[in-house]
Amino acid sequence: GWHIPNEAEWQVLVNFVSSGTGLGTASSYLKNILAPNSFLASPEGFYYLNLLPVFTSPPKATFFWTSSFDPVSGKAAARGINEETPSLSRYLSDGIDAFPVRCIRD
Repeated sequence: GWHIPNEAEWQVLVNFVSSGTGLGTASSYLKNILAPNSFLASPEGFYYLNLLPVFTSPPKATFFWTSSFDPVSGKAAARGINEETPSLSRYLSDGIDAFPVRCIRD
């Protein structure tokens, strides 16, 4: 089977693709189609509150759901990339947002 990765599994991906440099540069590697072992993420946009597509021309950001929840806020954790910065950010979001998922094999 397959499953949606939790935040710890996202961190393993971050450490792998960024050669240990971390969240501050991970998005650069995730978006780089020429990088070896690339995740090949691209900022394709997203639906916020499932109402309006947040797209620009070209899209500037996207989020990916994790399977983790923040116990303090009660919100789901997502990881986000954008065109402006090389970082991979953590966002807490309501479950009604429409973000893509990237599954990993069990």
